[in-house]
Amino acid sequence: MPPADARRAKPANLTYDVDEAPPPWLCLTVAVQHVIIIAVGMTFPVLLGRAIGLSHGQTEGLVRASMLAAGIGTLLQAVRRGPLGSGFLCPEGPDPSFLPACLLVGSKGGLSLVFGMTALAGAFEGLMAPVMYRLRAVFPVEVTGVVVSMVGIAVVPSALANLLGVQSGAAASGGSPLQVGHLLVGLAALCAMVGTNVWSRGSLRRYSILIGIAVGFACAGAAGLLGADHLREVARAPFAALPVMPGLSWSFSADLLLPFAIAITCSMLKNIGDITTCQRINDAGWKRPDMVTVRGGILADAASTFLGGALGGYGPASYSANVGLSVATGVASRRVAAYVGGICVLLSCCPKLAAAFAIMPAPVMGAQLLFCVSFMIVAGLQIIMSRMMDVRRTFVVGLSFAAGLGAGFLPGAFRDLPGWLQPVFTSILTAATISAIVLNLLLRLGVARSARLELHSGPDAAAAVWVFMEEQGKAWGARAEVIHRAGGALSELMDQSMQSGAGQATVSARFDEMNLDIDFEYDGPEVALPGTAPHAMLSLDAEPDFAAIAGYLVRRQADRVRCDMHDGRRRIRLHWDH
Repeated sequence: MPPADARRAKPANLTYDVDEAPPPWLCLTVAVQHVIIIAVGMTFPVLLGRAIGLSHGQTEGLVRASMLAAGIGTLLQAVRRGPLGSGFLCPEGPDPSFLPACLLVGSKGGLSLVFGMTALAGAFEGLMAPVMYRLRAVFPVEVTGVVVSMVGIAVVPSALANLLGVQSGAAASGGSPLQVGHLLVGLAALCAMVGTNVWSRGSLRRYSILIGIAVGFACAGAAGLLGADHLREVARAPFAALPVMPGLSWSFSADLLLPFAIAITCSMLKNIGDITTCQRINDAGWKRPDMVTVRGGILADAASTFLGGALGGYGPASYSANVGLSVATGVASRRVAAYVGGICVLLSCCPKLAAAFAIMPAPVMGAQLLFCVSFMIVAGLQIIMSRMMDVRRTFVVGLSFAAGLGAGFLPGAFRDLPGWLQPVFTSILTAATISAIVLNLLLRLGVARSARLELHSGPDAAAAVWVFMEEQGKAWGARAEVIHRAGGALSELMDQSMQSGAGQATVSARFDEMNLDIDFEYDGPEVALPGTAPHAMLSLDAEPDFAAIAGYLVRRQADRVRCDMHDGRRRIRLHWDH
């Protein structure tokens, strides 16, 4: 069997896929856009530092250590040798999934406990990576799709708060009206990003984020949101310093394992969704997640999370917005990851450069986030709808979205829950993720992975085959394309066997996510299944042999066909790769 890369079909919307090598200047400019998105994520360690009362020096050390862990994690994700790394451009940065757990743990044990529990969470994720292949039933496509979409939705409140110039959550209560100047600057930046991406031609689309940021900075300067004080902050920062956290230490608490277990589970599922999205955007013929690269991506994510805690930083994870940027720019080459990781490591050692990113006006950050999460929300929905949906999967997806949005709409409704349950409902992403996992496990009870249908000669036999396959395809969550091919092959077999004198037939179908196998058994003469096109199909003058043509179409519909005898009946075994 050829390697996966040899079978990959490059999508039309990608200029450079994962295996191609863009010129260095393009790698650098695209990498800068990725780093800007990662730099926006540095607000999470800043929020943590302010919430638990860190000094300015401690907060700066936390931010730079987090940037170092993000850079190393980005490099590890792009690795392709051995079990480590997904081999994709999937940059890492501070993970919002960790914020509720870090706030809870930080308030009880300070930074020492945050670092220790973060490192422990990374070790737990590393132990989970090798068994992920066996847990496909726990994390099917609809669950990962929900996570990918909810990651984008979870960022929307923060993005809008920055765009409107309000405190997140304050506007809803009427306590923080929007700032018109912020809104105008943010809209100007967002319109520049969207307009450049939609209507530009050629290479200009690759720089839509940078163009939007440049427009945003110019408008912010004109609106008075970027002044001399910001420039003096950059001037005062030193050029070089080691990213060492002052007073670095680690501690652990068994009582606080659950919040971090929930956080790392959300992070791991988001990573699965991000790697799945990377696979899909790099392969026009994508069918299902490749669990080998997913496992390598989880190991890389685990290593970077462990390093985040060990180095005195905030826990990183793959960034969905960066995956969206790959779609927006049309550049998904893994070589860009080397530039992204290198710049992040450089920024962690260069406070002056980090300060230059830190002065980005809030409305420009909000516009950039909205631009990128748009791709992730749609990507998650596309992942969900890549499979046939039945009522079970409808409830898994719909109720999970409702749980996540409910946690965002009514945050105060869960304040009286026990402390160990608080992390579940303090985050849109966490609530949706846990709901999707639990609902999937509950609602899949009673779904058999095999089904059997008895058919009798008559005009309704072929229709019964189609109904059977449609119902089973929805129950299994199979790809519609495979189910339609199987239905067509069975319909042809049913017609041919009945015409040859068979009075009844039996269809036995088995599905295991990777394979669809169907046995068609009947009593009667052998049905012709030629491997090459009959002469009647190649010549207009030949007498049509409808039986041979139908048999040839059956072979064309299935990936593999084998004929034998079973319990005195003829059996045609059909196989489809799923």
